[in-house]
Amino acid sequence: MDDDLVTEILAAHADRLAAGESEQAQVFLQLFPVSATEMEPLLRLAEEVAQLFRTTHVPDPTFRDQLERDLLAQHRRAHATSWTWDAGRTLAAVGVGGAAVAVAGLIVYWRGRNASRPAA
Repeated sequence: MDDDLVTEILAAHADRLAAGESEQAQVFLQLFPVSATEMEPLLRLAEEVAQLFRTTHVPDPTFRDQLERDLLAQHRRAHATSWTWDAGRTLAAVGVGGAAVAVAGLIVYWRGRNASRPAA
């Protein structure tokens, strides 16, 4: 059988499986009886893989509740530590800033005073 035709058949089969239809291998095998022996293992494998993707695990409600509580608590701890106000650092920053302004003021005063004196 032509590889392109097999590819098209497998793609059509996969589309039907993705749409939620199951047990489609038999339909395709009946449509192409000449290549049934070649295609049957591929179609069955595709159905098994599709079944694995459909099977989902639903976690226990108590696990989900505990996970939600833990994640919210972790969020609160992270939020609380990143937005705390440290009074010591704030006062130190204000003090350094104030000192810098005072020094700049003294420099300006001193330069202005020396500039206003006449040359002797």
